[in-house]
Amino acid sequence: MKRYENGELFHQDSSAVPSKLIFRTAAGRSVFGGGGIYPDIFVAADSLLLSPPFQNVLKSNAFIEYSMDFTERNRKDLEGYENADELLKDQQLAMKIRDGFMAYLIDNGIITEELDRSYDPAIQRQALAFVARNIWDDRSYHKVMNMNQAIIEKAMDILNNDKIIWEDLSINLE
Repeated sequence: MKRYENGELFHQDSSAVPSKLIFRTAAGRSVFGGGGIYPDIFVAADSLLLSPPFQNVLKSNAFIEYSMDFTERNRKDLEGYENADELLKDQQLAMKIRDGFMAYLIDNGIITEELDRSYDPAIQRQALAFVARNIWDDRSYHKVMNMNQAIIEKAMDILNNDKIIWEDLSINLE
């Protein structure tokens, strides 16, 4: 919680590591003491996902309940999609889910007014992931959840970059 409050999840320069807590491995890599892991590559957390309105919706179990209901009401149409990739491409479906989910949240007293449109990608991704799980399997759920996630995209960029010199990734704080 302290790191969240200090902004360390959102800004790389919020993580000050005193020089007395920097150690070198036999291979010369920097290892940082002081409680936790300091990443070689920083990717800021999505502050929207940690916001109180979104957290309240997550804690309400509404995504699971709504997506189960949505899946059952639309099973025949949803089974027409070959896989999660195809499901993700359907923007009309994503908006239908978003609009229905907002109405569900309001009707069930989870929120009193629609969330700002900036929440739409997260809401659509989360709801579509549960729909994908209901239609196919857990693997489809995770595939949808990992789409357009900054940390996943950054990891894939790095893993697919054959020009990366892994030894150079450690941040030199001295």
